[in-house]
Amino acid sequence: MDRDLHALDAHALLPRLLHGVDAPDLVARLLDATLPAPLIPAADGWDEAPWPLVRVDVRHLPESAGEEAAARIVRVPVDRMAVLVPTMRRLSEVGPAAVLLDLTPLADAEPFGTVPWRPRRREELAELRGAVGCPLWIDGIASPADAEVAGEAGAEAIVLRSAVGRRVGGVSTPELLPETVDAVAGTVAVHVGGPVRSGVDLFRYLALGAEAILPDPGPEPRRLTAELRYAMRLTGCATLSDVGYEALFAPLWEEDR
Repeated sequence: MDRDLHALDAHALLPRLLHGVDAPDLVARLLDATLPAPLIPAADGWDEAPWPLVRVDVRHLPESAGEEAAARIVRVPVDRMAVLVPTMRRLSEVGPAAVLLDLTPLADAEPFGTVPWRPRRREELAELRGAVGCPLWIDGIASPADAEVAGEAGAEAIVLRSAVGRRVGGVSTPELLPETVDAVAGTVAVHVGGPVRSGVDLFRYLALGAEAILPDPGPEPRRLTAELRYAMRLTGCATLSDVGYEALFAPLWEEDR
């Protein structure tokens, strides 16, 4: 969304040329797999992926999951608990890499749309985590408080996404990210989802604390990876662990901290 992109542009990179970084290492570990970059595209087509990096819309579980869901990140839309619990149990038999519970459609509840209003409480999330038998990710987190609740319920990762608050002037993901990372203090992996124009945007999200990025459909993954490598080389970051606040020029934000 536009406010995410504007907020990203407010975080300029600080080029450094007096260093010995020639070939930055973008390798990331996620879901017990080694990835060529901390990037989870929303579509197939990345041959370097150790498992299909794709979120699958599963609309007909638990009746049929099949091989389509195996070894993938399965996206399950938020629904009634009477539907979600058996869905999670069925998925536990299929064995996906992770299940992503997508709360983002709730932004289109009345009066702005027709999506039923079905938020989930801590106890319900804990029940879903117990039923699924694999890592549970929560997509649609838009506040540090919700990030903490997700962690307390046993979720392994959250996906920050400002689209949830778009109708009420919610906070942009880049603004929200550092505070959310501080709030969960390493107890939950913090990923981000939303618009990404280039590998420089990926770099900015990583510098602000994201562990991985789930970009909206757009630039080709190989292009994003090449541009991320360029940004790391330009700022003297040899590995992903070197990508941090010091690579960004945001003096007012630093003073506030």
